[in-house]
Amino acid sequence: MAESLVSVVVPCYNHEQFVEAAIRSIAAQDYPRVEIIFIDDVSKDRSLDIARQTLARPEIGSRLERVQIMRNEENLGAARTINKGMALAAGEYLAILNSDDLFGPTRFSRIIAEMQASQTGFGFSRVVPIDHRGALVPLKSLPATLGPIRNQDLFPAAFPAVSFGFFAENIAISTGNFVFSRTVWETAGPFRNLAYVHDYDFALAAIMECEPVYVPEDLYFYRLHGTNSYASLAHVAEVESAIMFNRLAARINANKVKNLRAPTRRNWPGVVDMFRDRLGILAMLYPDESSSRAGRKA
Repeated sequence: MAESLVSVVVPCYNHEQFVEAAIRSIAAQDYPRVEIIFIDDVSKDRSLDIARQTLARPEIGSRLERVQIMRNEENLGAARTINKGMALAAGEYLAILNSDDLFGPTRFSRIIAEMQASQTGFGFSRVVPIDHRGALVPLKSLPATLGPIRNQDLFPAAFPAVSFGFFAENIAISTGNFVFSRTVWETAGPFRNLAYVHDYDFALAAIMECEPVYVPEDLYFYRLHGTNSYASLAHVAEVESAIMFNRLAARINANKVKNLRAPTRRNWPGVVDMFRDRLGILAMLYPDESSSRAGRKA
């Protein structure tokens, strides 16, 4: 059977020093059918010019099935820019590459093979932190906001299903680490216009649709540098996390969960409560009943 097309949306803002390498990592995929939708979000540097020059190179353009390059009329932010790209995508499989990060060359072939074997529509891989020069960053030196990178390989073995890990933290780390089917996009998307947690919000919606697969291989390279957005957006995390949780709770309470392995009491009677105190979202979804009764008596 012929391989399905993979559409890669590349949102870009002021990454002139990284964008060529990002595009080349897409063109270097061993998966045969790939298209790029590159959208510049009104960069103030030469990002768009460099992207155009790179994609015009014969060795790059000839490798890609289709190329679309455009510039937003106004700065839309990551979530809305990604949604714009997804609306233009033709692929059965969809992916995102943040324009300062890199794909490993076997990313699509490995993740899609695992997704197909598991008959699921959502996959992700191990994330490798790199610095502005592309050198590996020791895990012990990562900022607290990237703590999940240290635990990636632990979560799948620690819980009954991969989806449990997402109830502790965003174990996929970044939108760039998502590979998903068009069906999952149509049911879990679009990305909501959240500055800090739009990736985590989408991941939680996706795992309500299907059980994700985790490929424990170095297939996504996450670049740390002075302009990473997480550093400047941390102040909005608390408010946006509440918005994210409220949607998830409403869906679970309404029994709109298609993934029969997702960590809910309906899916895992008795088992979920064993992990409740270890997984923050579970603790919020299912408050300790004895504590609640004591509070009401008081």
